[in-house]
Amino acid sequence: PILANIYMAKLENLLKEKSKTNKKIIWPVLFKRFIDDGFGITEANKDEFEYWIHEFNLLRETITIDKFKYGNDVDFMDLFIFKGERFYVDGKLDVSVFQKAENKYMYIPAKSGHQKHTIHNFILGELRRYVRFNTLKRNFTKIKCKFFKRLRNRGYGRKFLTRLFGKVKFGYRNKLLKISEDIIDEFEIGTQRSDSVLIEDAERMFQHVFSEVILPMENIQENIHTVCIDSVTPVITVQKVCLCYYQLYFGKKHLEPKKCIVVSLFVFYPFFRQKKLLKG
Repeated sequence: PILANIYMAKLENLLKEKSKTNKKIIWPVLFKRFIDDGFGITEANKDEFEYWIHEFNLLRETITIDKFKYGNDVDFMDLFIFKGERFYVDGKLDVSVFQKAENKYMYIPAKSGHQKHTIHNFILGELRRYVRFNTLKRNFTKIKCKFFKRLRNRGYGRKFLTRLFGKVKFGYRNKLLKISEDIIDEFEIGTQRSDSVLIEDAERMFQHVFSEVILPMENIQENIHTVCIDSVTPVITVQKVCLCYYQLYFGKKHLEPKKCIVVSLFVFYPFFRQKKLLKG
């Protein structure tokens, strides 16, 4: 996944740079990707959008967008994103939970040997996810009822489920979303350290793991870096490596209503041939 993300980001940057000189390539107003699943909002019409797909597919022979959908609603990962009533008022999109038709909903059975807190937490966690991923209360109520029925089919009692379901309400949505934002903020703060600190941390972890390892010192190649651990005798050899990381920030973006009327949603699914991923 890491290599795929890096390589796909490289291709996207190539196409974005190309769009600066080729005015027929209309870059999306919003574009996000998770490995090989992409989502975007564009002001392009159907022909212009398909031209964008065509130009992307010309970048590499082995990586192409072979399936895509656009219109007033699309499913992306576990979200169904659509233009609801408020889109035509303030330009905001609505979301609900997307579930594939092939899903068998094989939840942990009631007679499982799992600890009680495990059972409680997976049910409450799923209900909280439904609250966060539904902007409309009626959609939350629908999927909540389906979840109740599916758990009943797995052997859970009515009283047990009623008690748990009563702990999560749609009115908690703002609070649950705030918790999610706080977690993201903590992650961002934690990743804003300098490269030297990251390398030092990696070195400490490396030494902690291999402090008791003794490898033979014979036939050491010239391109090998020898690292001595804080010990008298243990000495290990490791190949020189490069540690790198990058961060994706999903910022909030507000679209003006006058522009959103002509906006289309789109989602695509690139096709990878893993053996030739790094070709070119």
